[in-house]
Amino acid sequence: MRAYRQPASSRPATTSLILLSLIAFSLAGSSAYAGTAAATSVLPGMKSLAGQCDAILQGMSDTGPGTVVLAARKGELICTSARGMADMELGLALKPEQKFRIGSITKQFTAVALLKLVDQGKARLDDPLSKYLSDFPDASKITLLQLLNHTAGVSDLTNAPNFAETTQRIDTTSKDLVKLISVLPADFAPGTSWKYSNSGYILLSSVIEKITGKSWNLALDELLFKPLNLKDTGWENPEQVWPGLVRGYQKNAQGGYAPASPMSMTVPQGAGALISTVNDLWHWNEALHGGHILSTASYQQMTTPQGAAAKERYGFGILNNQVRGHAALWHNGGINGFVTALTYIPDSGTTVVQLNNLEGPPKPYLMQLAAQVIGDPFVVLTREKWTEESMKNVQGIYAKDGVTRAIKFQDGKLYSRRQGGQDLALITATQERLGFDIDALTWMELVRDGQKKITGLNFYPQGSSASELWARQGDLPAETAAPTLSEVQLARLVGSYTSPAFSVDIRRTAKGGLEVQAKGQPSAEIVATDVNKFKLTVVDASLEFDAQGPLAENVILRQGGHEIKMQRVGGK
Repeated sequence: MRAYRQPASSRPATTSLILLSLIAFSLAGSSAYAGTAAATSVLPGMKSLAGQCDAILQGMSDTGPGTVVLAARKGELICTSARGMADMELGLALKPEQKFRIGSITKQFTAVALLKLVDQGKARLDDPLSKYLSDFPDASKITLLQLLNHTAGVSDLTNAPNFAETTQRIDTTSKDLVKLISVLPADFAPGTSWKYSNSGYILLSSVIEKITGKSWNLALDELLFKPLNLKDTGWENPEQVWPGLVRGYQKNAQGGYAPASPMSMTVPQGAGALISTVNDLWHWNEALHGGHILSTASYQQMTTPQGAAAKERYGFGILNNQVRGHAALWHNGGINGFVTALTYIPDSGTTVVQLNNLEGPPKPYLMQLAAQVIGDPFVVLTREKWTEESMKNVQGIYAKDGVTRAIKFQDGKLYSRRQGGQDLALITATQERLGFDIDALTWMELVRDGQKKITGLNFYPQGSSASELWARQGDLPAETAAPTLSEVQLARLVGSYTSPAFSVDIRRTAKGGLEVQAKGQPSAEIVATDVNKFKLTVVDASLEFDAQGPLAENVILRQGGHEIKMQRVGGK
């Protein structure tokens, strides 16, 4: 689900069961944290960095949705820049001062508002939810702290049936949202595990309302926005006009652009309903991390992962990340039409903001800009054309820690497919390096033995200074011819299949084959490997049908070492 997206760096690729979900964020298949010791570097002078924001966005199109970035250090603005369109229909260009939906960055504001109430003695982090929402199931076992760091086990409303089709489109109230969340089955017992949940922050919005006697948005306005003079930050009330608010977009099936799917901003509340600007978010960072909002104890709680959240490096609305080995406090956001990111690097007092008005994986401008500001830029590959023989020599299976990666040559290009992932086009570069078409940070270099034979790949995920060795295991397996299935054999597989966790449709293609489509995701061709077994062409996943009768009764999806069994819906 695209709304109020979980931080990409905390999303383990190996645990996703959603068909095709690995396409967007599984280049490295490794944690983006890739923690390394911070390099000793001299901070570049402010004047020398003044043109970096423009330079970072230089390759962007002016005619499609765009990006605004900002960089600052210790209270001083370094640069800000905008590229692309704020409104494609009206032909309005983006400007740095314009407002964006910020998605899950909202969670920082919600967390800080509650912590301010804690500092004022009006609440405690160990308060049970039942103190504020007595009718919520098992509320006496859930604490406010567990809601803040996603260890409460409250199921995410955005994954509930019909959320995208109906729930997100309808104006609602806090009371009705709590009721919708209350009927969802718990993911786990409170405090025993970690799972990102927007529902937790929607419940916290109601807690803030109970404590203050005001709507959550008015409470945030009085607790945060007015005292900090954040004039361009607030709840996007659908009953008023917001001057300077950027329009959000998504990609359509033809590869062009379309307006984002509609969403009532009464739904996401403290999980993702705020709008802001790069300038306000910079000043927010300065106030929050400069000690101007919270007590020292509350700030430490917010920024220190604990309990079941420690492994995920998640505090309260904030994630412990890194940029080139330097500790960073970070969160991103994704909501219909928008993808955003905000980071703070404590050792240099650096803030970098990136706001996009297009759904989907954003370009890594924030990371690139942050690395420039701290004086430790990422490696930039120099493209170089390789001979066909050189590319074919790289083909093979490579492995690390029991996970495989296949490199293959096809149609004049090299492709990398991590186990459980999709084929990703590679670019060839000097010094026997390979990069990824869709990720400017991640790259690989060939490892050779004394006889110049390729024995592995040094892999640098998300631009890490430290490499991972993927050892060559052998050649690619021989391709086997796909069996030819009759019309009857194909027709009996067509239909809709569902389970509590997942649903797919199997349809015929214009070419006479079959394709699979999961709800809200692109369709993908499937190719027979046996009479009832198929593989996906775009991602490392397979489908096996139970088709002993006239119609297949169920299908098993296998992806990344996991299985989901789905039953046929109806009789056709």
